Amino acid sequence: MINKFKEKNIFNRVLIILFASLFSLFTLFNLAWYAYREIRYNPLIEKIPESYGIRITSIDNYSYSVTKPSYLSFGGNLSLVNEETKEDLIIWPLFPSGYDYAVTLEISEQDNSYSSFHMLIVDENGDFIKSCGGEKNAERVHSENVDVIQNMLLLANEMWKLKE
Repeated sequence: MINKFKEKNIFNRVLIILFASLFSLFTLFNLAWYAYREIRYNPLIEKIPESYGIRITSIDNYSYSVTKPSYLSFGGNLSLVNEETKEDLIIWPLFPSGYDYAVTLEISEQDNSYSSFHMLIVDENGDFIKSCGGEKNAERVHSENVDVIQNMLLLANEMWKLKE
């Protein structure tokens, strides 16, 4: 009878330790996520007012927005959109520092019969890295739009101080 009591007591202790460990890990992960989200994104939202839960503002025909990561996600981003041409720059803050960049460009074909969108991965200087869709003419599209890309990067840096 005493052995069964000891076995049950040991089993209960193991369960308590297991659940306490899992709860502690979950709590630590939540705290790390919250700290990352607040420390990494709070400097980026200073100039962007919140309206109906969305951080977006329009300045000189450009929309600037900040999307903080959702709960337990690290996938927030910054966005800069030309309101006239719909070209945009998406910036993903990395942990603990740095950024990844992508641009979306609308390209009209020579006969203007249709246009297509090209998403390109660029570096912090606007230099071409790769195409998201594997387009064969992606480097040509990049070289024809390098001024547009660099202008958007300049505007983004002025708003968010990305290169400090």
